[in-house]
Amino acid sequence: MVAAAALLTGIGLCGIAFAPALLTYSPLLLIGMSAIPRHLVLTAPLTDPASFVVVATLRRVIGCTLLYYIGDSFGETGLEWLDRRYPKARRAVKWLERVFRRVGPLVLFVAPSQPLSALAGNVRMPLWQFLPAVSCGQLIWVGLTYWLGDYLSEWTVPLIAWLSENVVSTTLGCVVVVVAYQVARRYRLRKRAEGAVQGVTEL
Repeated sequence: MVAAAALLTGIGLCGIAFAPALLTYSPLLLIGMSAIPRHLVLTAPLTDPASFVVVATLRRVIGCTLLYYIGDSFGETGLEWLDRRYPKARRAVKWLERVFRRVGPLVLFVAPSQPLSALAGNVRMPLWQFLPAVSCGQLIWVGLTYWLGDYLSEWTVPLIAWLSENVVSTTLGCVVVVVAYQVARRYRLRKRAEGAVQGVTEL
């Protein structure tokens, strides 16, 4: 599941990097690769509602389901890690855990996010409760996002036209930004890990 989540993350990053080109030539492929809010809002005026809702909902439900299984694989250990890693958020984590054990499906229906999906796996919410709740929640969320994108089309369509006219340069710019961000992120994570190891050896 971790490998599948890593693959989906890589596909999402490619979608972000090549967003201007995908937005110009294949809007549905863009949201199939990276169904983040800004991509949904931008593609809404370029696609029919049915295709948009089906593709975006499936993509987002798949992401949530993978996080659910990853959370399930860690179980209580994951919650203990959160307690140690973010001690200041301990009360919030414990509160969320109690809420999930009582009304988890309702929480996911109202806020069907990936972090909450992972928490649902952590507390061992049954899959038969998780999937309908997160699917219905995402379906409504995607439908509302389509409406928002259609409402904002008066402002987004000129932006899309500009991106299409400059598709090569804007795509190259996005690729550079995504690659630079990932390199900087990996560098920070490596430095943080080296610092943690050094702290342990000094003990």
